[in-house]
Amino acid sequence: MGPPLRAGGGGRGEWSGSASSSCGGPRQATAGGPGARPEDVQRLLGPGPGGAGLLLQAQAAHLASQLRGLRLQQLPAANLAEGAGWGEVCKAWNLLGAAAAGQPPPEEAWGLEAQISAAAGGDWWQQGDPRQIERDLQRSNRLAHYLYLSLHPHLAAQRFQQYSTGNDLPKVLMVAEKPSVAKMIAENLSGGRMRMRKGISRACQTHEFITWFPPAGQKCKLLVTSVVGHMFGLDFNEEDNKLARNDPSVLYEARCEKKLEETTAKLKVVEHLQELSKEAEYLVLWLDCDREGENIGFEVIGVCREDFPTDENIYRAQFSALTESEMTRALNPLGRPNKYMSMAVDARQEMDLKIGCSFTRLLTNQLLSGCKQKFYRDLRVISYGPCQTPTLWFCVRRHHEIQNFERRSFWTPWLTLAVPGIGQCDFEWSEGHTFDQGQATQIEQAVRSGTPLVVGLTSERKSVRRPMGLNTVQLLKAASTGMGMSPVVAMKAAEHLYTSGYISYPRTESSKYPDSFDVGAALREQSYHPNWGKTADYILRHSPNIRPPTHGHDAGDHPPITPMRCAPRGEIAKGKEWKLYDYVARHFIASLMDDFQYTEHSLAVNVGGMTFVHKMHSVQDRGFFFAMPWKEKDLKLNEVQQLPQLQEGSRLQVVDSGIEEDYTRPPDYLKESELIALMDQHGIGTDASIPQHIQNVNDRRYCQVCGPGDLNGKPGQVFLT
Repeated sequence: MGPPLRAGGGGRGEWSGSASSSCGGPRQATAGGPGARPEDVQRLLGPGPGGAGLLLQAQAAHLASQLRGLRLQQLPAANLAEGAGWGEVCKAWNLLGAAAAGQPPPEEAWGLEAQISAAAGGDWWQQGDPRQIERDLQRSNRLAHYLYLSLHPHLAAQRFQQYSTGNDLPKVLMVAEKPSVAKMIAENLSGGRMRMRKGISRACQTHEFITWFPPAGQKCKLLVTSVVGHMFGLDFNEEDNKLARNDPSVLYEARCEKKLEETTAKLKVVEHLQELSKEAEYLVLWLDCDREGENIGFEVIGVCREDFPTDENIYRAQFSALTESEMTRALNPLGRPNKYMSMAVDARQEMDLKIGCSFTRLLTNQLLSGCKQKFYRDLRVISYGPCQTPTLWFCVRRHHEIQNFERRSFWTPWLTLAVPGIGQCDFEWSEGHTFDQGQATQIEQAVRSGTPLVVGLTSERKSVRRPMGLNTVQLLKAASTGMGMSPVVAMKAAEHLYTSGYISYPRTESSKYPDSFDVGAALREQSYHPNWGKTADYILRHSPNIRPPTHGHDAGDHPPITPMRCAPRGEIAKGKEWKLYDYVARHFIASLMDDFQYTEHSLAVNVGGMTFVHKMHSVQDRGFFFAMPWKEKDLKLNEVQQLPQLQEGSRLQVVDSGIEEDYTRPPDYLKESELIALMDQHGIGTDASIPQHIQNVNDRRYCQVCGPGDLNGKPGQVFLT
């Protein structure tokens, strides 16, 4: 029946063809000419005794508000009947007027109905389900829809009841990646004025509300629902898979198929989406804005393709946080799905499947019996993965370094002197330590027989650079090192903070804020926090032009991880989530502050030809350390209030001296933070997949994690079993 009658972009359309000011006779109107007047609509759709009259009366104000100040978009003549001109449109208007007055439809109404039926493909008009026909006409052509209602008053009465709930408006199906995200989207776009609707899937709720939808240029009824992650998984064709049991190389030529995930089938997600798509005119994808999210988006499109045969009314929302401002910005303008990002995921999945399965079968066939004798008797498979195996290699390499380490003795001279104005100070040998025991003995004798003379007091300005924006890898390293969380646990907590609206999207490679990012607004939100609000407020008052750090990398995917809401401790119940939120907020504030600046003073003395040095520090600007005070402790500064007043050649009194013997120690097994850094450095996995790769080598008992990710709380290390 043609496209729906709607206003064009920006709310202004064009009325072209023949028109009539009163529908009593056609007159010519050029494109851009005067449109249908609201008063004409009000007159034609006025009150009447019939059911259709009641409906048309209810529609009058709605249509009049749409037409006021607008000109309707061009409507092809084929929308009513093939080959029909605008005279037929005027007939439709006359029929509406007759229905509004309660008059029975004239014979010409049935003739016009027959023309529409013929143009639509046969006698479906008479044989089909009247309610389904009415719904189809509502989606395809408003004039034909009203005509049909005027001929079937019982349907008009039902439509009148539905109109009070907004069902007469165009519908927009919005799909998120998780039910919690769908709820956040609905709450933010509706201002909390929404209702929940029951559907086929109990896990994926549907939230309904009415609001302005820019692509339609009018108010629409929005249906916001979700999936539960990937709906389909990649697997081999069953026949090809059987052929590859004895020869794994056959898998590289095997056909791959998308198969419905067990969870998706159990929750009836596909049926749920298909039911909603039948009544929707637009589809908007609100999946996570990364490659995986894009791939899930095309899975949704595939499921709904029967109701959306073209991509004209399919849109993609780009967002980085679940806040009202971000949701509103993402809605206008909407983008389009990126099929190339989705295809990249398909290619990666196929490569991972074929490489992983073929090498796993090869290793299992060749080595399983020997590995059972050496490791575990219940071992069934020796797995291989394109990212899992390089991750394991980093752990194996460190294990070899530990096994091959040879211990050596070394000696460190030390000296304690009484410095006027300061007190007793420890001095270190300028060379550090020596592996020559004879040299150590000579140094000890020289110190005991010599007199310490001041040879200089030098000063050097130093600084600690403020942090860049926080990306996923930095967050995982900080969680493992300082918060006692494994990467998997940290990522799970970060995702929950994101879906709850506390932080921005936690999967990002960017460490540089884009120019479009409003750092001032994000900082003002934190100025009310009871813990760090004073620091944020100080920045706002003393730095009117806040400049984020210029260093870092803008990957173009998402901005760095930032706090989105001001949440006190009591609002975030879980301890792990609070630790992450606390770190994200403090890191963000610190990235907008000044560098930490200090001066290092070196007091050097000569004893028996040997130079010893004592270092002192004075702080000029604590900068971002106000937001991250633990950083100063890690720096281990020897801060002094005043410097000693000494001249070159001044003599100092020896309090104590000696030589300390020690042994070199092998490196520790890799800490999770070190393993994450190595994987990031060598491009193993992505910011989103790194935690899972580490978890895989642990679950498959190639390595054991003891520490941040261990419930026993042992020192954090990854070691080979």
